[in-house]
Amino acid sequence: MQADALSELGKYPAAILIYEEIVIKYKDSEWAPAAWCRKAECQFALGTDDRKRYEEAIESYRVVANSSAAGPELALQANCRIGRCLEKLERTDEAFKQYYLKVIVPYLNERANGVWHTEACKLWFTRALLNAADMKEAGKDWEGTVHILERGVDADVPAANDIRERIKKIKSEHWWNFINSSR
Repeated sequence: MQADALSELGKYPAAILIYEEIVIKYKDSEWAPAAWCRKAECQFALGTDDRKRYEEAIESYRVVANSSAAGPELALQANCRIGRCLEKLERTDEAFKQYYLKVIVPYLNERANGVWHTEACKLWFTRALLNAADMKEAGKDWEGTVHILERGVDADVPAANDIRERIKKIKSEHWWNFINSSR
């Protein structure tokens, strides 16, 4: 609670010290993955002033993503946030692969296998999906953008209606790219 309070006050270095103490003292507890994730959030926040903090955040998020003790929400959050760190480091190809291969594809595979995702899982999937679509759109890859967005509609996430509208807008503004499209 103390580390969370310090983090809320923007005292990230002090919060990081407490989270580090938790992950060292209680490395096998259920609290460890959450502490790693919160530590990474602090490192990410410090990245605006020191880019090496994004690298540190990636490493902390990887601990969470690879932890068997992390639940599906934390794992998706960590993988999505790794992508965001990579974006901040302007490693856009890696960021796109992170979103697509570590969040979008696993989520859709689990869904196809009957896994019922929590709202938090849907949130992290949607964030990864929209970030990946934004990257395709920035590159003026309209078909790629729509393909990514259609995965969100197919997954029936809460933002599906907004995603449908975005697809509609892209298709109307760049209709020549979709003349032979089946959808």
